[in-house]
Amino acid sequence: MIKFTFFACLFACQTYIMLLFTSMDSHLNRTQLKNAGLNNHFAVTEHGAVYANVVLAAFAIYILGTREMEWVSWRSLGLLLGSALASVALMRFYVSIGINDPFVHDGRVVAGGWYFGLFMTEMFWVFGEVYLGWTGRPSHGELAALGVMFACYFVVSIMKFNFEMWQFQPRDYGQIAACMAVITAASFCLW
Repeated sequence: MIKFTFFACLFACQTYIMLLFTSMDSHLNRTQLKNAGLNNHFAVTEHGAVYANVVLAAFAIYILGTREMEWVSWRSLGLLLGSALASVALMRFYVSIGINDPFVHDGRVVAGGWYFGLFMTEMFWVFGEVYLGWTGRPSHGELAALGVMFACYFVVSIMKFNFEMWQFQPRDYGQIAACMAVITAASFCLW
């Protein structure tokens, strides 16, 4: 129970700090954006990833509370480094395609974005250990639940809940398809 509580508090604190950074950057809600004259940007309250991350964190807390992670082995530290590099690469990719959201805007990754990148790094690390089989072989039910969760996650995390300004683009479908292909392949390897 202590592990569940610890990780729940950790992810809650990280979310609070991320929201604080986005508020300081005038990207917490539509009112802040309007007052700052940033009408072509998205607020954090409109960003699907913020809501999808609550579900993702719940699955991560379940894994962290029920499985033994390899915290300090060389391969786990290598996975952590790879996870951090993947997060940085994703943030740089978002800058390159010109996104104006609470984490990446005006051609740069802002403080809230780097904090979001920290969360992505942790999730890549935790779920990477699961899909690599380092935490013990997941049951078929766990794999199915993770697959459904990730399918929903990839769709909702791309969405922006301001449909006057946003709609699915071809690159969004490609990103969802690529992510689903990786998760499906990893699931079949563990099945």
